[in-house]
Amino acid sequence: MSLSLSLAPVGLVSPVVVPTGPARAHVVAQQKSSAIVLADKEAEARIMAVVDSEPAKTRGAAMCSQMAAANMRRIRMRRSRAA
Repeated sequence: MSLSLSLAPVGLVSPVVVPTGPARAHVVAQQKSSAIVLADKEAEARIMAVVDSEPAKTRGAAMCSQMAAANMRRIRMRRSRAA
């Protein structure tokens, strides 16, 4: 007598419990004001000038982009001073 291979997987996974309730997604609440506080007040002013000029839909992207650009300028400035 041999064990049928087609029945083997069913016996291995039968105790698995499958959730039947509705799945809920996590809700992320974004702040209404987009303000940052940086030690470099000039960089903060440049970033916020661009962010404030953007429509509400794209302010988060503008802030992210401007902060990344300011960080790259800061890194390049350090490298040029070290050279």
